[in-house]
Amino acid sequence: MNWNEFKTLAHNGLWKQNPGLVQLLGLCPLLAVSNSLVNALGLGLATTLVITLSNTVIAPVRSYVPNEIRIPVFVLIIAVLVTVVQYLMNAYVYGLYLVLGIFVPLIVTNCIVLARAESFASKNPMLPSAVDGMMMGLGLTAVLATLGGMREIIGKGTLFSGFDLVFGDSAKSWVIHVIPDYHGFLLAILPPADARRLARGGTGMNAAKRREIFLRLQAATPHPTTELEYHTPFELLVAVILSAQATDKSVNLATRELFPVANTPRKILDLGEAELRGYVQRIGLYQTKSKHLILMCKILLEKHDGQVPQTRESLEALPGVGRKTANVILNTAFGQPTIAVDTHIFRVSNRTGLAPGKTVLAVEQKLMKMVPNEFKQDAHHWLILHGRYVCTARKPKCRECTISDICEYKEKTAV
Repeated sequence: MNWNEFKTLAHNGLWKQNPGLVQLLGLCPLLAVSNSLVNALGLGLATTLVITLSNTVIAPVRSYVPNEIRIPVFVLIIAVLVTVVQYLMNAYVYGLYLVLGIFVPLIVTNCIVLARAESFASKNPMLPSAVDGMMMGLGLTAVLATLGGMREIIGKGTLFSGFDLVFGDSAKSWVIHVIPDYHGFLLAILPPADARRLARGGTGMNAAKRREIFLRLQAATPHPTTELEYHTPFELLVAVILSAQATDKSVNLATRELFPVANTPRKILDLGEAELRGYVQRIGLYQTKSKHLILMCKILLEKHDGQVPQTRESLEALPGVGRKTANVILNTAFGQPTIAVDTHIFRVSNRTGLAPGKTVLAVEQKLMKMVPNEFKQDAHHWLILHGRYVCTARKPKCRECTISDICEYKEKTAV
């Protein structure tokens, strides 16, 4: 290994590929023990020793380890070395060893150690591997020490407190009182979830958060619309009636065959209920829906000249049309700012805290009251698409969610 290779490894470990800053590895000890400079340095240097030794051991034996079992073998080597370091700390810096506690044996689970063994030591000679391990460890130690020093100053107003655990009573004189007569600083006493809520600006949904939710949903889908296929208000009305307790996909498959044959009230009446069933039989409750469609077409021809009415009262008077269906037609076909609440929107509204309610009507009324006017026209589509593809019922995709940081859901998923 020449000087240039050494400089490259040093630069990568200390800065360019720093485990804590760039690779974002080892974050558990980074946060757990970095409440003081001595703790941070202690765990950082212990981890550095383990990474250096494990890389040094793994590099020369890598060619003798079958590829299929290399990871278990690497973990075994790391575990042995962690035990050695644990015994050394127990023997020579017992006070620090007690303070660090479980985090010393847990070095074996630190992903930085195994990552360097797998990505570098298993592919390079011993000396470069040893240098790589040392530099990666020192890079992590530098981050730990920086954070530990800052937290010690904020929490105690001191620096170098606790160094007597390593260097004896003489080190007590090393303590620097950065902030004289400091009585500490309470960061938080809330449970983690509530602390995160408070950090986001409050403990509940508010107008600013609601507006931000819709701004983000709008940015993700600027021109949302229904996934049902239609060309006229009547076709949309038929499709929405058929979609009750059925998927849009199954409805579209049916209407692609039905609409070329019958796409007006008169044509569906001429088709007849029996033949209509043949087109929609792949959809749940198709017999009841076929009967409703025939009756609906009769009323449209008798009372509305074959046209879909544009008022809620007239729509809800039609067979098979309830409040939700009426809202969809008024919104999508006629551009009225209504919000149809289905199971997806009901779930999203309650889960996010956007408009919680015990009934569909209660959620709808809250949404109509709480959603800013500029978003009401498309709110129904944004929320249903979000519930259908992101905020799913069994396993919401919180990591993919554009509003997860302002959502009030307490049980966010990690995957």
